Amino acid sequence: MRTHGLCEAVEKLESGAAGAPVGEEVRKIIEAYLSEEHRDNPGQGCIMVALAGELCREPSPVRRTFTQGLRIYIDRLAALFPFHVRRSPEEQAIVLLAGMVGCLLLARVVDNQDESSEILRVGREFYLEAFASKASG
Repeated sequence: MRTHGLCEAVEKLESGAAGAPVGEEVRKIIEAYLSEEHRDNPGQGCIMVALAGELCREPSPVRRTFTQGLRIYIDRLAALFPFHVRRSPEEQAIVLLAGMVGCLLLARVVDNQDESSEILRVGREFYLEAFASKASG
């Protein structure tokens, strides 16, 4: 496995954050990641959602390559957390990324559009409050 897909994911993360006002980068990432547009375009979406369920069955060298790319993604996301809220920026990035991947995966899998949108909305609201609220900074 090559890290090309994860490198593209990191580039999308950085370009999305780059267009946001200072201090609003995490908000913009959450809103874009947990959007109907992202859900409805899996071919252009996050490779982690597409591959994670399959990669657990792959041999160690494949998982190691994924892990290396994932570490880069987490480090870049953590750099956007200028504050510590009971957890380090790296821990916050891990929780945020894992939660967003899970929400997007579930939203894509359910067979009911309303339920799918509800998963995205609830996840988006939760993560915005937890990670992008002015009060948390």
